[in-house]
Amino acid sequence: MNFLSSHIKYVYDPTDYASEPSEKYIEYCQDTKEVLFVDMNPGPFGMCQTGVPFGDTEWVKNWLGIEGKIDKPLPECSARPVDGFKCTKKEQSGHRFWSLFSDLCHKPEKFFWHAFLYNYCPLAFMDSNGRNITPSGTKKKELVFYCDQYFMKTIDVLQPQIIIGIGRYTEKRLQSIVRRRNRTNKIEVLYLKHPGRPVRNNRSWHRNTKRILDKRDLLKYFQ
Repeated sequence: MNFLSSHIKYVYDPTDYASEPSEKYIEYCQDTKEVLFVDMNPGPFGMCQTGVPFGDTEWVKNWLGIEGKIDKPLPECSARPVDGFKCTKKEQSGHRFWSLFSDLCHKPEKFFWHAFLYNYCPLAFMDSNGRNITPSGTKKKELVFYCDQYFMKTIDVLQPQIIIGIGRYTEKRLQSIVRRRNRTNKIEVLYLKHPGRPVRNNRSWHRNTKRILDKRDLLKYFQ
């Protein structure tokens, strides 16, 4: 499907041009999961570079142990080049997310025993100047339809008990999906503040997130 429009000039699909590291990440998901974290869509210095959700290059290489060949998206926006694992810009979201679970789990395998992180939408959208356009900002109803259908299948495969929407838009879409599934198994949707949002420091986001996990008795899966 073509999502280009008068304001959407570039569409990146890192699961395509960064398929090798993306598939290595998926290999961490070998079974059903109790907890499913869901981000909105790829960020310019994270998944757009490495093919991994919240894919800050250092955390992907050094903690998740993932590397691989990365091609260029076509067309590529000159203001948002894909440098792959040579990208030197930090992704704050990825740094905060993976550093928290590194502290809790010590090794990535422990995180993935019970949980997984995935995106509601696998695509990134930009205007002619490389400014990010969120899925809601695309104003494409068909995009929401396909992402909802895609994520219903993801839920059916992973069978999570808890889904944590990272950011309000993602939480809203997940609540809608869960309501429409008409399954007997009850799935709870929780909200988590996006790690890319401004906070005083990393510890502040870590502290708030651990408080939410503890309140829902979810820390047991990561310690």
